[in-house]
Amino acid sequence: MKLTHLKLFTLTKASALALPVLMALMVTACAQQGSHIIVAPQINSPSIVNYQGQQAHLSVSDMRIATHIIEISREDKAKELFSSQRQLDGIVSLLLTKQFSQQGLRLNDMAVNSLAVIIDSASIKVNQQTLKYQSQSEIVLRVIVTTPQQTLTKTFTQKGDSYGVLQADIAVLERDFNQHFASLLQQILTNAEIKLYLRGTNP
Repeated sequence: MKLTHLKLFTLTKASALALPVLMALMVTACAQQGSHIIVAPQINSPSIVNYQGQQAHLSVSDMRIATHIIEISREDKAKELFSSQRQLDGIVSLLLTKQFSQQGLRLNDMAVNSLAVIIDSASIKVNQQTLKYQSQSEIVLRVIVTTPQQTLTKTFTQKGDSYGVLQADIAVLERDFNQHFASLLQQILTNAEIKLYLRGTNP
């Protein structure tokens, strides 16, 4: 009898863990796939060298359950989804590799210091009505810097709301997303604590 209860508990726990994934799959199945958007955040190149040959291992991972970025909801219609033309983790990895290298940081898979960037959220949700729309955007990037001595975890968040008349313009939503995305990446590149940990001069 105890064994039976254990099996039921295990199945219930497994079902609870799988529920978010199942819900995301249901939303995608009931949605209409739109075209892609171009994610190309523009980052200012550094004017000074922040690192003197220090090394670090860089990794970028996309932890979002749903991979689309823009989601447009209309009454009595399937949701319209727009994804990035290229994978977000690949875009972030290329940008950060270029920018950190220009700052003097040597990226090496065998380095003892590691810099992990996790994409937790990157979405724009649009509620489209007949003559107006409302959109909510959220981008959350988590950064974990690990050294032999300590670990630093920082979260960078960008949220925004917008309203407009008539139809939401996909080109405008794409532009705003790129600007917000670039702002967060710029914050990561210039963050004082991240610099200290990667230099090995953290307190």
